[in-house]
Amino acid sequence: MDIQTLIDKFYDGKATEEEELRLMDFFSGSDIPESLQEEKDFFTQYFRLDEAMPRALGLESRIDAWNIVEKSSARKAVGKSLRWAVGIAASLLLILSLGVFLNQQEDANSFALQEDTYTNPEDAYKKTRKVLMLFSENLNKGLNTLNRKEKK
Repeated sequence: MDIQTLIDKFYDGKATEEEELRLMDFFSGSDIPESLQEEKDFFTQYFRLDEAMPRALGLESRIDAWNIVEKSSARKAVGKSLRWAVGIAASLLLILSLGVFLNQQEDANSFALQEDTYTNPEDAYKKTRKVLMLFSENLNKGLNTLNRKEKK
């Protein structure tokens, strides 16, 4: 294959690795026609890309720095949207809590305004005494059971 055809394929991006190696071998030789001297300079630089790239530019460190900046700006954006979500949730919780509190206050006020169930104080006293005695008996049963278990 003609060398000019290989060069054209290379510039079109259709050259295979083998053809690129042939170009590298050709341009690394000494008998290059005068018409291809500019091409020789290009391919010499192209095939020595690793050697020709100066390390003093610090491109790697610059790229790393930009990656860090990009990540931190992404975190800030997530942080801002998270703050909004937390703020909205806290507002809803505050409104819900206030509603529950006010509802309980109304229930407590209605409980305090209840009327007596007994019109005669003696009946109320007898009923209270009966309930307290029942409570006392049940409490004593429970305490006796506990005392027996402690003794065992």
